[in-house]
Amino acid sequence: MSEEKEAYTVEAAQAAIEADKQERITRTAQRIRAILDEEHTDLLAVPQLTADGRVVAVVQIVIR
Repeated sequence: MSEEKEAYTVEAAQAAIEADKQERITRTAQRIRAILDEEHTDLLAVPQLTADGRVVAVVQIVIR
């Protein structure tokens, strides 16, 4: 009995991982958008300066 193993290249594996990540991101964004729409809210990124001078964004949930 010989088992055939499918050979994967590093590039194919990386592409599969990236495709999975993008699909999960898309699904997550759709679910978040649905919740925000249901609650009539939005996400707002507010820029802030840190003590060391960096600009960061603080995400807030706001009512529409």
